[in-house]
Amino acid sequence: MKIRISTILAMIFFIISGLLIVSCGSDNPSNPKPGLIPQILSLIPAQARVDDTIYVAGVDLGATQSSSKLSFNGTSAITFISWCDTLIKVIVPGGATSGNITVTVGGKTSNGVLFQVLPPNYSLFFPVAKGGWGVYDRYKLDANNAHTGNVFVDSVTCVERGTYEGRTASFFITYDETTKQPIDTGYYYFDDSKLYAFTEPFTLLPASWQLIVDFNSNKWDITTIVLKDYAIAGFVVNGTMTIIGEKGTNKTFTVGDKSFDAIEVISTYKFDGTTNVFSTFLPAKFTQVVKSYYGKNCGLIYKIDGDITVEVQNMPPTVLSGAEKWERTLKSFFISIK
Repeated sequence: MKIRISTILAMIFFIISGLLIVSCGSDNPSNPKPGLIPQILSLIPAQARVDDTIYVAGVDLGATQSSSKLSFNGTSAITFISWCDTLIKVIVPGGATSGNITVTVGGKTSNGVLFQVLPPNYSLFFPVAKGGWGVYDRYKLDANNAHTGNVFVDSVTCVERGTYEGRTASFFITYDETTKQPIDTGYYYFDDSKLYAFTEPFTLLPASWQLIVDFNSNKWDITTIVLKDYAIAGFVVNGTMTIIGEKGTNKTFTVGDKSFDAIEVISTYKFDGTTNVFSTFLPAKFTQVVKSYYGKNCGLIYKIDGDITVEVQNMPPTVLSGAEKWERTLKSFFISIK
């Protein structure tokens, strides 16, 4: 049986790291050691994501951290789980980029060892494993975004993963928590950093797979629909409807006893074209902004609908009265690892 050299090296480093971990419990000289330059021997692992934990193994790293520093390609680490003369256990800091890791002890900087920062696992912001669920409070909003009426409580559960319309997708059912009856079914899948949903854009076209969020981009196109002589609510419209997605400002939310730094996703719905007013076609626009917030390891935390603003030539901008707006807040959840 052939054993690859890389496998042997990995085994050796694993054994060395184990010995170094044990050595942290032994007596160590003072920190720092005068005249000695710290040396990094290995990184375990040599690639990881932000917020992951790694080991930096070496010699003369100092018995304790004290004023010593560890840098990821120039970005200083903040959180250390442990630090001893031969091993540092550290969390990859936010803002870290691929490059050399170095340790500075007593003003002396070690050799650099290459470390790769992996892209975030964006699927953690919308968990799609079977068995996961979330319970939401849902309120209807008035023109001033105040709650009206009673709270509606619904739950969303991932009941299955399988093939749907050509994609390996997760099947979600939304239940009314009062009646325990299903009220909606949704289909979602991830492709790298992109979240797709099987949906009807503007309810004007047959359902298809639509890009909802590109977590790795600041702005993205969701869909574009060209309307010609389209009749709606007694009007005839011609023009283009678009949905644009973009990242906003992250916001911290608390769910139960846990806090989450959530990614803000802004979806802007627009129409730009003409509509008939008293038998005359005039330029017209409408805009609605919907804000959604996604938290790592919990999914959609909060969603709020904005006003629908209508602009018609020779008329002041008007907020469309009677249009429903909703606010949705995650109250509890369970993430499955199946």
